[in-house]
Amino acid sequence: MALAVDQGGVPLQGQHQPGQRHFAPRRGDGGRDGRGARRAVAAGVDRAGAEAAARRRSAALIGLAGAVGAFGGVLVNLAFRQTFQASGNGDAAYLGFLAAYLLCSVLTWAVWLRRR
Repeated sequence: MALAVDQGGVPLQGQHQPGQRHFAPRRGDGGRDGRGARRAVAAGVDRAGAEAAARRRSAALIGLAGAVGAFGGVLVNLAFRQTFQASGNGDAAYLGFLAAYLLCSVLTWAVWLRRR
């Protein structure tokens, strides 16, 4: 199969090539092993398309994680302010943070680290 090239003869990365299948990410495709693009290429899907889709998905995940982290900073400030206004100290906020971190740790273990 011939690749489409620009005027200088450089292959056009991520461009649709006639007759090639492109990687269409589905929910769950890629699994937890991080080899979704490799498996798609092994199944006969366009390598550049599979890699481009994997990069888009990873960039979206990084952006989402950054947004959640920024919102978490706002919530910490609000929690401390409410706790200090209500009781004069930050003990309740610290206990709330500890409970949230424990919940996140258990959830992470259950989804990603538990042996199947």
